[in-house]
Amino acid sequence: MARIIITGCSGFIGSHLAKYLVERDHFVHGIVRKGQSVPTHVIPHEIQFEDGKDLERCFSEVLPDIIYHLASPTYKNESNDLIDILHHLETDIGNLIRLLSVSYKCTPSLRAFIRVGSLAEYGPTPTPFREDHREQPLNIYAASLVAGTHIVQMLRQHYKIPFLTARLGLVYGPGQSEDFLLPRLVANCLKGERTIIVHPNYRRDMIAIEDIVKALTILGESPPQDISILNLSTGVAPKVMDIAAIVIEKTCCDSTLVETQKSLNSLEIKDLRGSSELMQKKTGWRAQIPISEGVERLVTWYLEQNKNSNLNVL
Repeated sequence: MARIIITGCSGFIGSHLAKYLVERDHFVHGIVRKGQSVPTHVIPHEIQFEDGKDLERCFSEVLPDIIYHLASPTYKNESNDLIDILHHLETDIGNLIRLLSVSYKCTPSLRAFIRVGSLAEYGPTPTPFREDHREQPLNIYAASLVAGTHIVQMLRQHYKIPFLTARLGLVYGPGQSEDFLLPRLVANCLKGERTIIVHPNYRRDMIAIEDIVKALTILGESPPQDISILNLSTGVAPKVMDIAAIVIEKTCCDSTLVETQKSLNSLEIKDLRGSSELMQKKTGWRAQIPISEGVERLVTWYLEQNKNSNLNVL
């Protein structure tokens, strides 16, 4: 049994990971902001990252074997405001540096520090994205993640702690916010409501939360010693409209409720897909859940959660 700290434990990925680790009999501690909840049997620590003393006290008490840093936002609106960009970088990179500093100072038993990044870091590079590709971030969200990735790479050369960045595909699954396309599309189809899809011909590497949780667990328990970046992806990137067609089929939705609309925004990655060959070579892991099965699981979850609501299969 390991002592584990998860930042962002109340979020979509963090909560699923915490539940899975608790089921494996690990001692899981979640760092959250005031008022946020954590899954059952997770020990909460309400800490502001800016308060270095509280963070240091927490780490000194827990003495974690594994740290998962999931507290970075999953999306940022594009902005041309340089002050806004500075704020995002100071927050994201500042929090990462504070966490790394406390980790090194207070955790002599630390076996792994796993930080979550994104395939969006690669930008419009040739697909499938590989770990040795040069990044070309298209927005501040991706740029701040790239900066964090290189900081972790640099520190790995100076300290014995295995710092690692896991670059994720587009994760989906039960409990995800409907701000994201797939859960919103499933919910709308079940309710008989219209959904507008932008960029229907763009390709997206969608990966089920169950696959991600297992991959992160493997990286924490047996971190590769000679790698600082690993892609966690399926390597398959269907068109967005093809994903919508699967949702329409699984929900028995009227296909006319799903409409397409062309966007004028050109700063989008047209083909977002990553190669997970290196992850498979180093750990034996590969994604197991195809998009069709993943959508079916998501539809089933929505129906179970809303038996007494107005959701219904048309």
